[in-house]
Amino acid sequence: SLRVEVLDEKGKVIPSFSREKCISIRTNSTIQEVGWKGGGDLFRLAGRRVRFRFYLTQGDLYAFWVSATDQGASGGYVGAGGPGFGGVVDTAGRQAY
Repeated sequence: SLRVEVLDEKGKVIPSFSREKCISIRTNSTIQEVGWKGGGDLFRLAGRRVRFRFYLTQGDLYAFWVSATDQGASGGYVGAGGPGFGGVVDTAGRQAY
């Protein structure tokens, strides 16, 4: 399982994004949204410097990104493209799957 908390630039947990409020994730996926009880929305933190702390139990975390879209598009390169992608940059997110 995975839980995430968000910290301010001084390393202090932002209360609405605490580990305790994070909805535990238990999946094997390359694209999975993280949510917090009470509706914590990262959009509120746009423009602020933040840190992420990950709590992982019996699993592996290979990468993460914060998306500007609700579809989870990374804006990163997808290698040689692939099914569902219109080019070499991920602008589709979940729609590509």
